[in-house]
Amino acid sequence: MPTTKVILENVFGMLGIIFWSFQLLPQVFDNYKAKTTKGLSASMFLLWTLAAIGFGSYSIVEELSIPIIIQPHVFGFFSTICYLQCIYYSQKERWSRQKILLAGLVVFLILAGIEAGAIYGTRVKRARHRISECNEMQ
Repeated sequence: MPTTKVILENVFGMLGIIFWSFQLLPQVFDNYKAKTTKGLSASMFLLWTLAAIGFGSYSIVEELSIPIIIQPHVFGFFSTICYLQCIYYSQKERWSRQKILLAGLVVFLILAGIEAGAIYGTRVKRARHRISECNEMQ
C-alpha cells in the first residue's frame, strides 16, 4: 500500500509535468492572434527544441515513466511551433503558409530521425557492452 507521501509525490509530479508540457501553448495562441512574434527569441525556441530531443531520447532509453517520456516530446513540439511562428511572422518577405507547413514537416521528420538514431545507437551500444561483459565472465 503506497504511503501518503508517495501518492502526493505522484499527484504533484503529474501536475508539474502537465503544466511544464503545455506552458508554451498560450504563447502559440498569442502569436497566432497577434500575427507577430516581436520580442521573442527564435534561437531560444530552437535551443529548447534541440534540448527536447536529448531529454526525449534519454527518457525512452532509460525506460522512465510514460509521463516523463511524453513531456519532452510535447514541450519540443510546442517549442518547434513557436520557432516556426518566429520564422513565419518575422520575415520581411514572409514565407507562404504552405512553405512554412512543409518546413515544419521536414523539421519534425529530421528531429524524429535524430531521436530514433540516438535511441537505436544507445540500445545497440548497451547490448554490445552486455555481450562483451558476458563473454569476459566465461
